[in-house]
Amino acid sequence: MVVNVEITGLTERAFLEVCRRRGQTPEEVFEKAARHEIAAFLDFMESDVDPTTRKHRERVGSAMRGMLEVAGVARSWPYTDSDAPKSFEAAVCAAKQRGLKVAAELRAAGLGR
Repeated sequence: MVVNVEITGLTERAFLEVCRRRGQTPEEVFEKAARHEIAAFLDFMESDVDPTTRKHRERVGSAMRGMLEVAGVARSWPYTDSDAPKSFEAAVCAAKQRGLKVAAELRAAGLGR
């Protein structure tokens, strides 16, 4: 399968940095992401066939989404080119600042070292 994906600006720069840090080509990163999504879909199908398993998955999923939301962790790149930070470096800096804040909050709550 060949899929053409066009990303530009800050999103492109961020994606290429992800590839560089992983030591992978953009194609390898996209393939890994596709395989991850397929595995998640199959996990969902597996756990959705039985009502008991489905309820457990929904409870765990809801708890995890709540924890991520409270921690301020986004599951996807939150910016478009129209609402992006001034630079990729500014986005990295903001992410590090959020990480320090979350770590301090977790330590204060007795959950870290």
